[in-house]
Amino acid sequence: MAGGLGLSAMASPAHAQANCSEFFYNMDGSWSPTHPIVIAGPTSETTVVPSDKFRPGMPGLAGRIGAYLNSRCGNMRMTTGHRIPRVP
Repeated sequence: MAGGLGLSAMASPAHAQANCSEFFYNMDGSWSPTHPIVIAGPTSETTVVPSDKFRPGMPGLAGRIGAYLNSRCGNMRMTTGHRIPRVP
């Protein structure tokens, strides 16, 4: 797995740990990764990139990741908003 979202085939979503420093909070209430991250599931892998947005209420994976980040990383919302990461 590239990056550190912590969601892998070996970890259930209940046990996965988000590395909050690898995401930033957008002005529109969504979250985006600071760099490309591969999320591995039991049957597939998904790569998310800084242009992707995750917000609770969105359909599918984007909504689930957004809700997870809100619950685990909500304290970062005020400190990381408006910051655009640099991708090497």
